Amino acid sequence: MRNKVAPAVISFFLLSMIVCACAHAATYEIHPGVRATYEYTDNYFGTAHDKEQENIYEVGPTLDFSWATPVWSWENSGYIAKRYHEEFDEDDSTEATAESHLTASSIRHALDLAYSYTQTSRRESLEDPRGITRVNTGSVGYTNTLSPETSLSLGYSLTDENNPSPDEDIMSQGPTFSFTHQLTRRGRLSVSYGYVYHDYEISENTWVSTSSAHWGYMVTPSLELGTGFTYEHEDRGRLPSEDIYSASLTAGYVLARHTTIDVAGGYSWLVMEHEDREGTYTLAADISSETRYDTFSLSASKGYTAEFTTDRYGTYDTWSISATWDRTMMRDLIFSASASLDDRKPTSDTLEERERDKVGSVSLAWTPSEHFEARASYERLRHEYEISDTERENRYRIIIEGRY
Repeated sequence: MRNKVAPAVISFFLLSMIVCACAHAATYEIHPGVRATYEYTDNYFGTAHDKEQENIYEVGPTLDFSWATPVWSWENSGYIAKRYHEEFDEDDSTEATAESHLTASSIRHALDLAYSYTQTSRRESLEDPRGITRVNTGSVGYTNTLSPETSLSLGYSLTDENNPSPDEDIMSQGPTFSFTHQLTRRGRLSVSYGYVYHDYEISENTWVSTSSAHWGYMVTPSLELGTGFTYEHEDRGRLPSEDIYSASLTAGYVLARHTTIDVAGGYSWLVMEHEDREGTYTLAADISSETRYDTFSLSASKGYTAEFTTDRYGTYDTWSISATWDRTMMRDLIFSASASLDDRKPTSDTLEERERDKVGSVSLAWTPSEHFEARASYERLRHEYEISDTERENRYRIIIEGRY
């Protein structure tokens, strides 16, 4: 697949350099550093049987660069490291990550440009194949506050993934649009539209468009009730297309000064070209709380999802739940814990077996100064299939980074 991201990346950095050259009274910071990691896994290949242990080491330089004026802000970070394997040295590779983020803001206008590049052989989940994955991602966003009651947002994003076999290369890109207007002192209307085109290396190319509208009414300063509607269309070229219609009731409540609750519930209809119509209840709930020492969040969702990625192709009846907790034990010591469960049941038009992912992790981060950070973590992964055998993996990791 041709790399169509490079021109956008070059244009982005040229724009950034022009801005830098023209800026006055700019402040900047440069922090070079070194990063080293150690990781142990008891299932290096992510298989259900014949597990292999492995010790993996990484070491390499890092660089953080930031630049700012009263209007512009530009932040950059990245690292490159050599990855060594104790047993399977044929898998030794070069890891690299680069991120750049440029923003500009005024009273009525806001501009956001972002680019990231990742090259890694580390599997993020048990489903990922072994090998080097390269991902380029670029995005641009613009927001215009037309009046105190009205705002308009436009965006465009592009992601180019180069994956090891048997996964396909895929490029996904498309625009987004959203419009919000305060109809009355308590009533607000929001509409949005998004379009994503997926260009596959082998599979049939697809595109998905999503249109939504939401009306909210502030009953009290701490309670908002509303209703929302969503229409999603999937076009798979020569394959049958699908439509998803959803309607829901929403509620947002500020329970306390530092706690918020957002809930939406309703029903979705899945209309398929050559299959009977299906339906399911939908749910979306988010609870977040932040105090002086603790930050907690809980999320749950259920409904139809259209997923076109390197390892998923179709529509699924999904439900998921996740929780995170961060505890500041000392000024420079933070404990974190997270857990998630994702269940995907293919619809009658998607030829795959049901899958369930369970992930849990704990970590301890020590940051005695802005120039040094150490983190130790443990992660437990479990991938269950409806028919195939279950895969499990335990990972232990230590990361040490020093910056000048």
